[in-house]
Amino acid sequence: MVLDGNGVRFLDGVEGPQVLRVSSRIGTLPPAHVTSGGKALLAELTPEKIRALYPSGLPGAVSGKAGFDRLSCGTGLRAGYAYNLQQSERGVSAVGDVRA
Repeated sequence: MVLDGNGVRFLDGVEGPQVLRVSSRIGTLPPAHVTSGGKALLAELTPEKIRALYPSGLPGAVSGKAGFDRLSCGTGLRAGYAYNLQQSERGVSAVGDVRA
């Protein structure tokens, strides 16, 4: 994933062998603030860069939860990862890691 404006572009992906899985999202551009990888990337930005990307503030997430989850992004700042609990897709949770 890479930031593309205030979205995150999926560049590559691997599907797991489990029967229940999320399909490849290569090429898609979801909002960065609702994906685990996007949150981890946003967590590395300065507050000024985040304000530049979201001049009107952060919009609400797809699932109706609060927009920018400061806890998960704060975790990203300290540990290199962030999480998404049903924010990009109902029923799907994920962990994004920027250390790779």
